[in-house]
Amino acid sequence: GNLALDAKVKGDLDEKNLPGWDVNLGVGNASIKYPGLPGKISNIQVKAGSKYEGGENLDKMTVDVTKFHANLSKNTIDANLMLRNIMTDPFIQSKIKANVNLATLKDFVPMEEGEAYSGILDADVNIKGRMSSLEKEDFEAFTAEGTLLLSKMNYKSKSLPDDVNIERMMFTFSPKNLALNELNATMGKSDFAMNGKVDNYFGYFLRDEILKGDFNFNSNYLDLDLLMPASESTATEIQTGPEDRVPATAEATEPLLIPGNVDFNLNTNIKSLKYNGIDVKNVSGGVALKEEVATLDNLTMNAMGGTVGLKGNYNTTNHSKPKMDIGFSLKEVDINQLASNFLTIEKLAPITKHAFGDISADFNMNTDLTASFEPILSSID
Repeated sequence: GNLALDAKVKGDLDEKNLPGWDVNLGVGNASIKYPGLPGKISNIQVKAGSKYEGGENLDKMTVDVTKFHANLSKNTIDANLMLRNIMTDPFIQSKIKANVNLATLKDFVPMEEGEAYSGILDADVNIKGRMSSLEKEDFEAFTAEGTLLLSKMNYKSKSLPDDVNIERMMFTFSPKNLALNELNATMGKSDFAMNGKVDNYFGYFLRDEILKGDFNFNSNYLDLDLLMPASESTATEIQTGPEDRVPATAEATEPLLIPGNVDFNLNTNIKSLKYNGIDVKNVSGGVALKEEVATLDNLTMNAMGGTVGLKGNYNTTNHSKPKMDIGFSLKEVDINQLASNFLTIEKLAPITKHAFGDISADFNMNTDLTASFEPILSSID
């Protein structure tokens, strides 16, 4: 195909200023073909550019992708983008339209061995307006409309124990929020259903503002032994030393941080669940992410002949030393089942495997954590 590129950069570069630029890219009648694959990505058309007069006022920078088009046989992708006043009152205008038969992707793009897709992806999204209109809730002055629909999707991978089937997943766009209208999926005998919405998604992408979301997750049956197999290693011996902590097999250098600009709530309702050989019924509760804290909100379930409750949080407001505060309550749980399912109980009190009756208990623990999620023993309460 044809490639045209012209670029000019001129001006001062220091702590406050950037040089000015004028960059333009054009691609016409281009194609891409990977060796050994039958398909060719064809009719690639791109027209894009960015301008900036230089100085310290980045608000004067412009970004334009007036055309992007590609064909993957009968599959088509079209998009454009315009950005103005990025620093003060971002203006965005964009259209995205795609119709892709996922089963044909293997003809155009290299896949991992054993990886395969099928299903249809349809996207038709139109966005135009300024951030100030959203902040004033003047939704008539801001256009955000369209849908993203994934239907009859099947995904296979050697890394997965079973195929993932998504019967239907639909997102709809509006100025106020991005809505997940429905998600219905299965993997083996497990089923998933989810819906919810994301608010302030433009503020998040354009200004790094707080992204808010509320979701509901429902399932009739989840086999976590299949979806999330337990580690093959059994118990790790606790050794105390100069650092007074559990040794790591692969020491992480940075802790996992909860984003400070995310405010998410997930409400869960699972009728039946299997994990580590334990049959669990009526799982309900919530998980929240807010202000760099992940919170488990009164998760309850019926298991081992009784009721189990979990609550707690993982706090990363101190980036160098995250904290965990966790608690559980047992109500009339069968002692014998408890000992049979948890190695710790059997080790601490071997007699429990030969005992019968119910037990109720409350337990709370808080501790500082290493980057590898290991408790710092001297901080445990």
